[in-house]
Amino acid sequence: MKSKRNGKIELLRFFFCMSVLLFHIGKDAFGSNVFINDYLTVFARGRSGVEFFFLVSGFLAAKSASKIRLNGDTIGRNSFNFILKKINSILPYHIFAVMVTVVLFFIYGNNFVMDIVKRLPSAFLLQRTGMCDRDFITVEWYICSMLLALAIIFPLLLKNFDLTTLVIAPVASSLMIGYLKKTYGAMPVSDEFATFTYSCNIRAVAVILLGCFCFAISEKIREAELSRLKEILLIIIENGCWLVSMYFMFSGFHTSYDSYVIYFMALGITLTFSRDFDCKIYNNKFVYFLGAFSLPLYLCQNIARSIVGYELDSLTGYTRIAVTVSLAVIISLIAYILWNAIKKLRLKRAVSK
Repeated sequence: MKSKRNGKIELLRFFFCMSVLLFHIGKDAFGSNVFINDYLTVFARGRSGVEFFFLVSGFLAAKSASKIRLNGDTIGRNSFNFILKKINSILPYHIFAVMVTVVLFFIYGNNFVMDIVKRLPSAFLLQRTGMCDRDFITVEWYICSMLLALAIIFPLLLKNFDLTTLVIAPVASSLMIGYLKKTYGAMPVSDEFATFTYSCNIRAVAVILLGCFCFAISEKIREAELSRLKEILLIIIENGCWLVSMYFMFSGFHTSYDSYVIYFMALGITLTFSRDFDCKIYNNKFVYFLGAFSLPLYLCQNIARSIVGYELDSLTGYTRIAVTVSLAVIISLIAYILWNAIKKLRLKRAVSK
């Protein structure tokens, strides 16, 4: 029986998670983006890996909406349940990261109480609503923006799926991506505030909508009867999109080109999801583990960076990068093993009842 998970997407999920991680750690180690030469950097464009996660979130949201039959439930109830399921998948690692961060504040902070008070809304995933002065976990802006965007988009998908995915999504996403590029020169950083909300929330809505459009096109490709030549051509285009997107992460291209890469990623996601993979290179337990491990690794990276900053600040350059990455992996593994042990215990208790 074929796995419901797409192994290639899981592998890409891990790569783009690492690109974001190395972008942050590289700046910690060198103080700025490091250019090895005109063509290579230490993941100076790695922050654009977040776009991959937004696109996949939009794709999977559209996929979920396409399967839902209201059966008496309202659009509001179905939307609430969808967002709640998303939160529940994130919550264990979020709680772990927040608890460890609180301990670090207690050990290393100058004013423990104010450190907590200033960040309190972020403990409830409200980082980018405007209520928060600071974050417990700075990289969690992506989680908050994603949830806010999905809360707007998912009801639209349920209300009128075809109109949203085939008309609203491509038009609105293009207009918003264009607006962000013209206003900020590139996809904005997480703390830029626009007229009424953080610009990263607009960024999330734009790219998630594009992901919804990707699902609609992917389904049409699945339904089409393609010749072997066309299938090969699509595979070449798909892999070309991923090579361009992956190279951009550690390239020396100007950040203004990140909007181009969003569309390369979008096409790659559309084509990757449009076919099934039987190849064991992608569909195996290790690759599935890497995909699942990406979430705790993404959320726990700040803990490792903080510990190295407090205790090993004398480390510089590539040594600091290697130590921080290793520590991030260890902390994330602890979170991953702990949560899986709790899940097994819950399952065992449920079966015994």
